[in-house]
Amino acid sequence: VAPSSFGTGVTYWSGAADARHLYVALTNRCNARTLPETRGPGFAMASFSPLSPPDWEPSEDDVVAAVSRALDGEKAAGREAAFPPLCFAGLGEPLLRASILVGATSRLRSAHPALSVRISTNGLFAHPGPLVAMLADAGVSSVSVALAASDAPTYCALMRPNDLCDTSIREPGAAFEAVCTFIRLAVESGLDVECTAVAGPGVDALATEALARQLGASGWRVRQHFP
Repeated sequence: VAPSSFGTGVTYWSGAADARHLYVALTNRCNARTLPETRGPGFAMASFSPLSPPDWEPSEDDVVAAVSRALDGEKAAGREAAFPPLCFAGLGEPLLRASILVGATSRLRSAHPALSVRISTNGLFAHPGPLVAMLADAGVSSVSVALAASDAPTYCALMRPNDLCDTSIREPGAAFEAVCTFIRLAVESGLDVECTAVAGPGVDALATEALARQLGASGWRVRQHFP
């Protein structure tokens, strides 16, 4: 598959040599603070450059081509038997481009049935039932959701939902309810769900973990804050 447009930064690698993950960026846009921003002002993503030009977004063909090149490199290096996990993440919110993500995932999983696909998301979507069902049907196996906090005021202060969110979840408390609903429905759809929070000021990590477990998440991770 040949790229259909121009730009750089679609794929990048992260992790130790024996546990590398292949990451895919779909957009620099986000419907809240970006996940890197929530890590604190001192945080920097190693081996990562945002999509460039900043307003460029890859097509489905671009994504399939970029990932296929990376997997061909793994094959050439003799690592075909254990392809690295693929994670849709990047600077922006990947599910703002859900149709591209779903289409690319379906094609890549068809070509590489053993490929594991994960999404790193903030889960800030109104009425997420059809969305999570679409992800599961496409072959996504897991999602990592930024639950961020155990209560609505702290959550909104940390995540700061913006006008890229549906108007129905920009009301006070609605964004927090939306992410909780996303997590619960993702679990019900059969996805393996990990919840995360950043150990920043005002975050009760124990209470947030308890909420994640109550919502059905099987995984939990506290990320370091970088002041």
